[in-house]
Amino acid sequence: MARNAYKEGTILENNHIIDNIYVLKVSGPFEGAPGQFYMIKSWQGTDPLLARPISIYDIDEEGNIYLLVANVGRGTDIMMKLKKGDKLYLLGPLGNKFPLPNKDEKVALVGGSVGIAPLKYLARSIQDITKNIDYYAGFRDNPYLIEDFEDYVENTYISTESGKVGYKGYIIDILESEKYDKIYTCGPFPMMKALLLKAHNRNKVLVSMESRMACGVGTCRGCSIKTKVGMRRVCKDGPIFGGGVFLID
Repeated sequence: MARNAYKEGTILENNHIIDNIYVLKVSGPFEGAPGQFYMIKSWQGTDPLLARPISIYDIDEEGNIYLLVANVGRGTDIMMKLKKGDKLYLLGPLGNKFPLPNKDEKVALVGGSVGIAPLKYLARSIQDITKNIDYYAGFRDNPYLIEDFEDYVENTYISTESGKVGYKGYIIDILESEKYDKIYTCGPFPMMKALLLKAHNRNKVLVSMESRMACGVGTCRGCSIKTKVGMRRVCKDGPIFGGGVFLID
């Protein structure tokens, strides 16, 4: 996909959620499947040099796209200062997508912090396939956007490391993996590694990998990871991987 394939969108809303977390609503029409992402920049030229990979948080009926963004550096700091009417440039949709569950399978969605981003669109997309969806969300201190999942899941479980809300500790501590036919997860890799080590069947775990990316389309191979089946590019071969491919033992 060529660099000139970036599509211009207009900021409709820039909502500050909590601390350094924001949700951007960008005018469409955009498309994409749960698990896919866009390379995004809100600047022209080469400063900063690289666009940022951002998961699709949701897409509404008009094709407007929602992006859950954490302000963690210069590029995302520029995005956070955008106002209604400002422009954003998006390349995508990129990467593969979550495989959907079979009818009436029992599903767990497991997110850590801003890693909840690809799970909301997934939850909404599979609600007509199965009603047996449980949501597990882990945070350091203050949970956020829990209400965005309520219409799509049967049960919600929350953990905070501080104990401020929900279970005190890590979200994997309270996950009973054997109860589920499929487990979808995204978040810090230590959290997902703990899930894979706990799961009695890693092949039923679908992992959305987060990685720094340069091109987003598989050309530079800068986001490659080592797996049981060789080197794989997170942007092109992923970001969704079956849990059985990871070298974690």
